[in-house]
Amino acid sequence: MRSKKSLIIASTFLLSISSTSFGYSTYFQNNTGYYCGGQLGLADVHERESDLYFSNSSIADKGLAGRIFFGVDLSPNIGFEIGIARYSDVTIEDRYSKMQFSQLSVDVLAKFSAPVDRDLSFYAKAGVAGVSQYNFKFGSRNGLESLEGCDSYSRPLVGVGLAYSINPRAKCDIGAYHIFGEGYLEDINFLGAGVAFRIG
Repeated sequence: MRSKKSLIIASTFLLSISSTSFGYSTYFQNNTGYYCGGQLGLADVHERESDLYFSNSSIADKGLAGRIFFGVDLSPNIGFEIGIARYSDVTIEDRYSKMQFSQLSVDVLAKFSAPVDRDLSFYAKAGVAGVSQYNFKFGSRNGLESLEGCDSYSRPLVGVGLAYSINPRAKCDIGAYHIFGEGYLEDINFLGAGVAFRIG
């Protein structure tokens, strides 16, 4: 009787393991190929930390941001991705003057993914981002004039996040990204949520 009960317990345990493994296998089978998507969220470009401005300046450097991306998963764990992110305009003003400029970045990233549960996965990304500051405007608080020129930087980028498989062809995800600043470019942080779709 005892051996029969032990056999039932062992069979149940093995069945549980097999079910879990099958779940991961299903996830892995749907986690290769091309994909595209987008994220919307908030960004902080830390312009207030620059030493170019007076302490009494009013600096607006946080706001809405978005990123679109296209990538390929070569295997369930390894992939590559390119993305374009647009950040809210930066505004610096004091009692007499005002300046604005726009920022965007183009990134190329390597991606590592690992399952957390049957439909939930963790990912980490790292690569390089080309950041452009452009559309400079300068003047008084009553009016601004456009200035020619564009400042460009190439800086390291890292990101981490979680992705949840809605179905075999669609995922929703939340991710945090950090671009390391240098010189006149301050650090950029972006936290966004979005969706991605399989192509083909």
